[in-house]
Amino acid sequence: LIFSFSFVVTDFPFWASVLCISAASVVYTAIGTIDSGGPREVVDIAVSSGRLNLFNFDPDPTVRHTFWGLVIGSIIRLIDMTFRQATVQRICAVEKQSDANK
Repeated sequence: LIFSFSFVVTDFPFWASVLCISAASVVYTAIGTIDSGGPREVVDIAVSSGRLNLFNFDPDPTVRHTFWGLVIGSIIRLIDMTFRQATVQRICAVEKQSDANK
């Protein structure tokens, strides 16, 4: 879907758009890392502020980014994306799956 969208809208090759966006992201991230004191400083700040705690299974809904909050939030987002008006309209408006994919 992304591959065909790139050609249809911009007539720009998919691989070239991925390359351009990736390069811009790397440069932008590198500039931000340099401004904040380097990669080691970024990791130290993240560790000291608790941002790298990947295994937080706390069921408290007021704690930001726990395992359970992310799982439940992802399920809700998946349901929203599946049943949003544009998706349902696309499915109902065509006869074949291949037409809906276009």
